[in-house]
Amino acid sequence: MTTEERLAKVERELAEMKAGRAVADEVRVRRLVLVDDEGRERAALEIRRAGPTLRLCDEAGKTRGGLRMLDGELGLVLHDAAGKTRAVLAMDAILGPMLTLADEAGEVRAALNVDAHGTRLILVDAAGTTRAALGASADVPRLALFDAAGKNRALLVVDPEGPALGLYDAAGKNRAALGVDADGPSMGLYDENGTLRAGLAVDKDGPTL
Repeated sequence: MTTEERLAKVERELAEMKAGRAVADEVRVRRLVLVDDEGRERAALEIRRAGPTLRLCDEAGKTRGGLRMLDGELGLVLHDAAGKTRAVLAMDAILGPMLTLADEAGEVRAALNVDAHGTRLILVDAAGTTRAALGASADVPRLALFDAAGKNRALLVVDPEGPALGLYDAAGKNRAALGVDADGPSMGLYDENGTLRAGLAVDKDGPTL
């Protein structure tokens, strides 16, 4: 390329820049900030020690959403107007894809994940105690309900033999069971030691008490 051609190329690039049409092949920065007409930061793309992070802010400058890379895993975080984390959608190396929802105090109240063992949904009360768990593993769905102390008080499961419901006391003892299998429906009532005290079943020959 001759000197005249080089100068002409530079003049064209300058003209494009003045016209706002210049295109760069690559831009390298550690932090990129977007502001609104009032100069308020509304979005920021930056590199932190944990990895790249994208933040989105409201008009008050509060971070309301973000996309971040942490320990090699990607996560989406949503915040309320008070700055509390209310929802997180992330990939976890052990738990797999995971969604957590939090209350106004930022405490996790529900979590859904899918891992190698199946799918689980957990509901938590204001004290941080798990009160309900719904899951499906090895094609066996189950629902467990817990009291305020975290004790399992009811369990509903559907396995290859059929549906079954178990009710438990505060000590964790099975006190009542209701199920249906190939022979028919059956119910059992147990004392505090787990000993069967009464039972009712219906099979092809009729009811049995």
